[in-house]
Amino acid sequence: MASCALRRTTLRIYSAIVGRHITKGKFYPGQQPTFALDQTIFDLSHLDLSAQATVVEIVSFPFGADGSSEPGIACISLKNGRGYQSGKHFIKDMNLALKDQSAKPRVVINEPAYVIPYMTNHFGHFTGECLGAIIAFSRLIPDERRKLYVLYPEALEESIQHQANFENISKIDALTLSKNNILFTNAKILPRLSPWQNLCLAQQIYRTLPRGRCAETTKVFLTSERVSRIANISQVVDYLRAEGFFILNPTEHEFEDTLSIIRDCTTLLTENGSITLNVLIARVTPYLVLTAEKGLRLNESEFAGGGIFNSFNSFWAQYLVCSTSTQAQSHHAYSTQIFINLTELDQAIKKLEATTFG
Repeated sequence: MASCALRRTTLRIYSAIVGRHITKGKFYPGQQPTFALDQTIFDLSHLDLSAQATVVEIVSFPFGADGSSEPGIACISLKNGRGYQSGKHFIKDMNLALKDQSAKPRVVINEPAYVIPYMTNHFGHFTGECLGAIIAFSRLIPDERRKLYVLYPEALEESIQHQANFENISKIDALTLSKNNILFTNAKILPRLSPWQNLCLAQQIYRTLPRGRCAETTKVFLTSERVSRIANISQVVDYLRAEGFFILNPTEHEFEDTLSIIRDCTTLLTENGSITLNVLIARVTPYLVLTAEKGLRLNESEFAGGGIFNSFNSFWAQYLVCSTSTQAQSHHAYSTQIFINLTELDQAIKKLEATTFG
C-alpha cells in the first residue's frame, strides 16, 4: 500500500512541476511548419482483438485507375453508417462518393471477418497506406475461422501470398467491389495505421529480401516509360542505355524483383509519382527524382494525398527540376508531364554519384 501511495504522490508532484514550465502544443513559436499531419502509431504488440463482432458495410468508389485490367477503386468500412479517415483532407469528397455509391446492390458475407477501415487497389496509395498493415495484421491475428478480407492490386498478389500469413487472408475481387457494396454480418474492424507506420512495416518486411535475386545492375532508371509523364521519354531511355543504365519498368517485373534491383544498385534515377513508393520501401542510399517544379511545391491537400509518402524518405532524395509541357496538364503535381534536358540530367547524375560514393 505504501508503494502505491508513494507512486501517486510522485506523479502529482511531477505533474505540478511540468505544468509550470511546459505548455500543451507541438511546436515552439516561429517553428510552425507549413503543413503538419498527425500520424498515430499503434502498439501492435498489444493489438486488442476482443471487441464484439458487428455489422460492417464496405462501400467502394472509383479511384485512381492505373491502366491495369481491374477497375481502380477505394473502399471505406462503415459501422452504423460511419467510417474513419485519418485526416481532415478529402472527407467531403469521400462523403459525396459514398453517397453516390450507396444504392449499389449488396453482397452479404456471413463468414467471420476482419476488415480494415480503408482499402484501395491503386498501387501508390495501397503501398503507402495498406501494404505493411495488411501483411502485419495477417501475421498477428489468431489462426482461426475469422479471415482478414482485403483488396489489393493484382500486381502484388504473388508478393502478398509470399510475405503474409495468407491462410488468414481472403481477397475481395475488385470487379465485384466496383459493382456491389459488401455487407459483413460478423466483422471486426482493425485499426487504420498511419502512412508512416505502414511504410515502416513495409520497409522492415521487404528490405530483408535475399540478395542475388536478380542479375547485378549497377545503374538503374525506374520508369513507367509513359509519354504522359516524360515527353521525351524515348530520347531519355536511349541516352541512359548508352550510358550503361538498366531501364526498370515495374510493370515488366515481379514486385519483389523490382525492390531488389532498386535496393542493390549503386545509382538510381526515378520519375516522380506513385512509382517512387518502390524506392521508399526498398532503398536507404541516395537517388535522383526527375520532377516538375510543382512537385516540390505542394499545397496542403497534395501533401496529404501524396507528399506525405515522399517525405518519409526525403533524406535520401535528390531532385532534378525539369521543364513542364504546356500541352499536357495534370490534376496532380506528381503526374505533370516533364521534358528532360539531357545536359542537366548528366550533371545531376554526376552529382548523385559523387554523393553516393563520396
